[in-house]
Amino acid sequence: MKIFDGILLLSDLDGTLLYDTKLPPENAEAIRYFQENGGLFSVATGRAADFIKKYPFTPNAPIITINGTVIYDCKTGKVIKEYFMHPDCKKAACYAVTNYDLIRMSIYSAKENYISDPSISDIEEFSKPVHKMVFAMKSEEDALRLRRDLSKDYGDKFRFERSWPTGLEMCPIDSGKGLCVDILRAMTGAKTVVCAGDYENDFSLLAAADISYATANAHPDIIAAADRKTVHCKDAAIAHIIHELEKELRKD
Repeated sequence: MKIFDGILLLSDLDGTLLYDTKLPPENAEAIRYFQENGGLFSVATGRAADFIKKYPFTPNAPIITINGTVIYDCKTGKVIKEYFMHPDCKKAACYAVTNYDLIRMSIYSAKENYISDPSISDIEEFSKPVHKMVFAMKSEEDALRLRRDLSKDYGDKFRFERSWPTGLEMCPIDSGKGLCVDILRAMTGAKTVVCAGDYENDFSLLAAADISYATANAHPDIIAAADRKTVHCKDAAIAHIIHELEKELRKD
């Protein structure tokens, strides 16, 4: 029996596993060590699967992508589970584009990674299934105001989360990182699920974990919600978590 047998470690990407979109070498080394010693490592991110493939680690469990709307198996290249937006997402997007001065708006589709800055007619005519929409705002105040506005009319169909201060993401209400954690727990047979995150879209991820970590750079509400606090993402937070888990396991 290996020391990390039965443990599934899931990490958010930006602000947790990555620092400024770069992977600290200590994290890559610790992930390999964790996997070689029985652990299952994967990610739970707002990004699409293709983004993850450029980094020097290979998840040995399915990945949670597009903010908990797609579970993807890197080994087979197949989607295991996916959640789609209600058709009213088009109305919500048109409202945002019409009433707010956006920096960028993106549509994440099942058939394409994303479509950026569509016009009103592009949105209305878009016919492919949609996983999520992202609104990049000019200020945090605008992001919070847009969330309040859209929640009034569409709060029963979509969940609205921020992955960074000025970015609002709209996803199917029946999806989420936490829900996907429960699916992966059952699929892998993991006895202990450890999750790490840093921002609003990680609340459900941390809530679904047996042991949850927030990075030192995390939003204060995430730090308050987590079981434990680790180092800043620039200081190889995932490596610190793996080494801490090992110390605890060896004591037992």
